[in-house]
Amino acid sequence: MSKEGFEILGHTAEVALRAEGRSQGELFLNAARGLRSLWALPAGKGGRSEPFGFEAEDRESLLVMWLEEAIFRLSARGELLTEARFSEASAKALRGTARWRPLAKGERPRLEVKAATYHGLKVLRRAGRYSATVILDV
Repeated sequence: MSKEGFEILGHTAEVALRAEGRSQGELFLNAARGLRSLWALPAGKGGRSEPFGFEAEDRESLLVMWLEEAIFRLSARGELLTEARFSEASAKALRGTARWRPLAKGERPRLEVKAATYHGLKVLRRAGRYSATVILDV
């Protein structure tokens, strides 16, 4: 695992993103950083902060919802997730604020990520660390 808390793994027609963190919130933040790394877009400055909230049956569904929001906002609105703070990160809920910056004119992601999938997804907690590998459709 890299010091950044994520690594990109090769997979047939998709990309596997493995992330980890000392907390569930850090895991989710590192997964979003990994996604931004695939896009090869810098966090940059500016943008606006907005509250967010997701509820789901389990951590896996929350992770997919979190990444899907970032994918949707980039592809549909041209907004990049650059920062997040979590006020709640539990097994069934994720709440906090996220900063979204608009893409600059001519700025485009290096790779089009279409979706985060549930294929083989499991959020694990071992030795006080959270980890997950999520398959992304590209």
